Formats: sequence, C-alpha cells, structure tokens
Amino acid sequence: MEKKLFYTAYALIVFMVLASCENKSNISQAIYFVENIQPIKDSVSKSGTYDIKLIVCSLKKADQHNLVILSIPDTPYLVKNKCQYKKIDGTDILFIDYDEEIVPADIPKDLLEKNLIRLDGKSKNTDPPFLKFVFCKNDFSSVRCFDNMMQDSLSYKLMKEKKTYSDKLFFPKCQ
Repeated sequence: MEKKLFYTAYALIVFMVLASCENKSNISQAIYFVENIQPIKDSVSKSGTYDIKLIVCSLKKADQHNLVILSIPDTPYLVKNKCQYKKIDGTDILFIDYDEEIVPADIPKDLLEKNLIRLDGKSKNTDPPFLKFVFCKNDFSSVRCFDNMMQDSLSYKLMKEKKTYSDKLFFPKCQ
C-alpha cells in the first residue's frame, strides 16, 4: 500500500512539473509568434520603412484561435501592465500582458530614456492604429490579418444593415 501511494505521489509530481513546463507566458508566446509567423514578421520588418517609433504587441487567446495585436501608439506610451522590450528587425517592440500587473524590474530603461514610454499619468493611451493577426492554435498557416480601418468599415456596414459586428467575422475556420 505504501509503495502504491509513493508511486502515485511520484507520478503526480512528475506530471505537475511537465505541465508547468508547457505553460508559457503570453509575452513569450507573443515574441515567438512575431519572430516565427511570416506575415507577422513581414509586417514588423516593413514598419522600419515608416517613421514608427514604437510598436506595442499583445496576445489574446480564444477557444480555437490566437490573436496577435500590433498597435502603433502615440508616444510616450503609458505602461500599466507587465511588459518586455525587444528590438526586432530594427523596430522597438513592447510586448504587453494585460492580464498581469506591472513588474518594476521589467521596465525597459532604454524606452524610458528615449521617452517612448512613461510610468506616470502624464500620458494618455488613445485607440491607436493596429493590425490584428488571427490564426488557429493548431495551424499557424491559417493567418488572417485585419486593421482598424477594415474593422470600422465592416462595423459601419453591418450597423446600416442592422446586423451585429464581431471580430470573429475575420477569424479563419479551424479544424
């Protein structure tokens, strides 16, 4: 009986360790998607041809989809949540996890010095232009992209037709 209990406890501990290894943060997943999904990577690369000072990237998860949002905020951007800074293809990107509290040690000093971000209330975050990339969790090649103008146009059209708008209208069908 004691052996059975010991092996059960051991198996449970091993399972918990393995399960925790699979639980990546939203920020690390967002970085992975930006660096490895070609349409997203291309958009970041092309941003260098414009006078974009900062891109703010976040990740939202739905049942079958991931949604990577790249926005171009007015600077300085007011940081209120956990973030991580990374320069990709010459572009300053601030990865934000809106579900986690800000961690002072994670504040990118480079962006503070360039006055691209702030930590106090002297800056307002308005609704900036954005690109949203949506794809099936099990199929990264199913990427669809839409921006705020496409979203507003469809929303306005549906409102005139007295229909309901949802971002899900842009989502690919998943298996």
